[in-house]
Amino acid sequence: MNRILLIRTPGGKELKVALQEGREVSIGRGSGADVRIEDDQVSRKHLAIHAGPEGVAVSDLQSRNGTLLNGEKIETRIFMKQGDVVRAGDTEIVLCETVQRREVPAKPTQSLVCLSCGQIGADPCRVCGTRFSIPASGIKGLRLAKLIGKGGMGLVFRGYSEQEKADVALKVLAFSDSPDPGKLRRFFREARVQAKFRHGNVVRILGTGLIKSGPADRPTRAAYIVMEYVNGLDLLAIVKEKGPMEIKLALRTGLKVADVLAEAYRQGVVHRDIKPANIMLSASGVAKVMDFGLAKCLDGAGLSNITVTGSAFGTPAYMAPEQIHDAKHAGHAADIYSFGGMMFFLVTGRHPFEGGKIAEMIKRILIEKPAALSAIRPDAPPRLCAIVAKCLEKKPGDRYANAEMLQKDLENAFFALGQ
Repeated sequence: MNRILLIRTPGGKELKVALQEGREVSIGRGSGADVRIEDDQVSRKHLAIHAGPEGVAVSDLQSRNGTLLNGEKIETRIFMKQGDVVRAGDTEIVLCETVQRREVPAKPTQSLVCLSCGQIGADPCRVCGTRFSIPASGIKGLRLAKLIGKGGMGLVFRGYSEQEKADVALKVLAFSDSPDPGKLRRFFREARVQAKFRHGNVVRILGTGLIKSGPADRPTRAAYIVMEYVNGLDLLAIVKEKGPMEIKLALRTGLKVADVLAEAYRQGVVHRDIKPANIMLSASGVAKVMDFGLAKCLDGAGLSNITVTGSAFGTPAYMAPEQIHDAKHAGHAADIYSFGGMMFFLVTGRHPFEGGKIAEMIKRILIEKPAALSAIRPDAPPRLCAIVAKCLEKKPGDRYANAEMLQKDLENAFFALGQ
């Protein structure tokens, strides 16, 4: 049977979307959604529909206005049957099944993916003009489907893994015949550090590799990291779209991140870039820490560190004073500080030190006291305010000595809220 989603938007437009076995389709009004619809009542990534051997399931992606299945609000992933109606805002989505017809297979085409801008098309790329491209199926056992992110260390695509039989995320870094050895080393180092973790709240690393594609006279070479795909949004996007979090959700999320920091302490790893944009929240509410590109291994563990004395690595709004002065010698206390800044942002929607220019913000971090959380979020419980204030102390020794102590106070604050 073929599974089809019939989508009716407020403007009267109808879309038909085919559901492939083992694939998940996200629907929303933002560019990050697989299917983009015009509906002001729909979030940027509102809901997801997954087709698997057991059936078709729908889940809400922490949307602003919620998702209904046959008139009932969805709280967890729910399976659908033919004729079921999903409503998101003023948009209706109906699951249809049709009998599969035998067709003559079409001549296969070769889709090329530009590794400079992520566009799918010709070589050279019609958008950016570069010739860094590979076939969408150019990595054995993997198929690149859609660009979902860009960063200083390459592009991130959503793809499909034949081995995992599931969607994956692929970070790809293209380079010329003479790649920058330092950049390539840092690229793979991120994967090796992150692979040290066997933790349910850390994005899993599934593999790494190098590829060579294209004609012999101008081949494209690229390095790639295969990661677990998290269907959801990062915390920064969630707060920007929905506003400050409910206190209980913020504490629940913070507990999971603190558990990762406790594991990092045991592994001898300092993340050095804990911030809302580096924490994903899945459709089922699971927090996932990602991006260990700036991490430092205190015990070496066969991994070289990437900073030099006097350099500041990280995101200014979440950097501890000592990390601003010298990131090389920043320890676990710097991650505790960044955690406090993250929690402050989750419940207020702003940073502890607001400033127009980065230089002004850094100056305030170094010499001023952070804004009082309770003054911005009056309903924040005193225990949470005390936790955040302790995390944001200027001196490392005045913060929590370790993440386990932080976890204990977070748990007490969480359970004090009751049901």
